[in-house]
Amino acid sequence: MFKVLITTLLLFIYSHAEIRAINNDELQKYIGKRIVVVDIRTENQWKKTGIIPGSYKINFYNKVGKSNKKRWLYIFARLVRNKGTSFVLVSQEGEEASSVAKILHDEIGYKSVFYLENGIEAWIDDERKVLNF
Repeated sequence: MFKVLITTLLLFIYSHAEIRAINNDELQKYIGKRIVVVDIRTENQWKKTGIIPGSYKINFYNKVGKSNKKRWLYIFARLVRNKGTSFVLVSQEGEEASSVAKILHDEIGYKSVFYLENGIEAWIDDERKVLNF
């Protein structure tokens, strides 16, 4: 009986946990619902392209491409305190955001992790609004 209960509980938990790429239209809807958007790019990238309005800027990589995961996770956890809260990660082309989403989901235990598919570049190509940094 105990094994059945544990198995059922684990299935419930994992069925409600996800990492998902979202497109520009989905992000626009989520922004309207005030979802937390975190831009993980470098300061130079923010300056070059601008940022999505309302997004938080927490660079995961430094100027030479190295991450300081421990520092970044500390700052991120202060922003998204509840591991059940949905949020969206933004990177240049989506690949870095996908990698960080996997860390947050698999290693840290966040349940509902979204990332912008094809990143800020697709957002800009789609002529969506950005703010200068």
